[in-house]
Amino acid sequence: MSASRYAQQEAENNQRAKQWLSNLLGVDVEDDLFSALADGVLLCSIVNTIKPNTIPKVNPTGRCKKFVAKKMENINNFIMGARRIGVLTSYLFDPQEFVQKRRPDKLVNCLLKLEEIAKRNGINAETQSEALSQIQNQIEEQEQARLAAIAAEVAEKERIELERKEQQRLEEEKWILEEQARSERIRKRREEEEKLHGEERENFRIKREEAEKQENEEREKRIIAQREEREKREKQRIEEQQKRQQQLAAATAAAKPTSTSFPSLGPGKILSGPDALLYWAQVRTSDYQGVDVQNFSMSWKDGLAFCALIHSYHPKEIDYNTMLTKEPLERLEAAFEAAGRVGIPPLLDAEDVYLLPAPDKFCIMTYLSCLNKGLKR
Repeated sequence: MSASRYAQQEAENNQRAKQWLSNLLGVDVEDDLFSALADGVLLCSIVNTIKPNTIPKVNPTGRCKKFVAKKMENINNFIMGARRIGVLTSYLFDPQEFVQKRRPDKLVNCLLKLEEIAKRNGINAETQSEALSQIQNQIEEQEQARLAAIAAEVAEKERIELERKEQQRLEEEKWILEEQARSERIRKRREEEEKLHGEERENFRIKREEAEKQENEEREKRIIAQREEREKREKQRIEEQQKRQQQLAAATAAAKPTSTSFPSLGPGKILSGPDALLYWAQVRTSDYQGVDVQNFSMSWKDGLAFCALIHSYHPKEIDYNTMLTKEPLERLEAAFEAAGRVGIPPLLDAEDVYLLPAPDKFCIMTYLSCLNKGLKR
């Protein structure tokens, strides 16, 4: 094989390994493979994704940055874990060469061998696109139903409000006409009374007062009846509104994806990598008080987002309402402990997340990828 052909083959294999890693763990490998995998965290995550809990202890990225020995422990644990799931020694790289960024071909060959083993275990990252497409269609249909329900609710509110205003206008017009007619009757009767004299005038006055009294009583009855009618209509309006809100809530709940696979955000667009991971976290935590997931850094610093994400799958493992009253460091510790109880390795340290001015984006992304894989089991 010529040198140019060999270089082309190496480049293709390198790109293939990056793409597989991205599909498997849901993270973008923007740098070279050595830089992306340097602390051994992702390497251990690959093995644990293929066969859960093969590597029970994985040192978090923060500790690996502080202590080189922790990084080397991860790398050595990966080598042993890879052997346990079937990677032959000839396909494994040397840890020292890996640290020194030598022999990239050995690293790539190791990753491609792991891809073969993953496929044999029924984990085919390439087939995720079809599953995601099905989820996308479902999400889009449910979103359209939700938006249609919202539009119908708005239109119904507008219709009811217009009807209410029109009915109020007609009632006011009718009331004005009735009052005008009543005033006119009173005026005419008093004019007639002025034309009379003596006993005849007194008798007319008595009849006039009785007639006005009767009219006033009838007027009061009409006022009471109109008030009762308005109260009845208002009660019916509130009941109908509550019913529509329940229907809208049901439509909205139906539109919320229950799958832990990554959904999409628009027609014909499949989310992948970090975008999909972030959207998955946003969807799962959208109903939780105090949580607003916008990024892979500050959105996770106070621990509530981690608590909400874990609670959405395992509510018995963590009491979210209690977490609202805790300090951020306590929340982070509780969340990571709860994740550990359901089989997710502690890739993050609570202090590393809380004490840094801004949590490391790549560390958060890596841990969320493990949560996505582990919580749905």
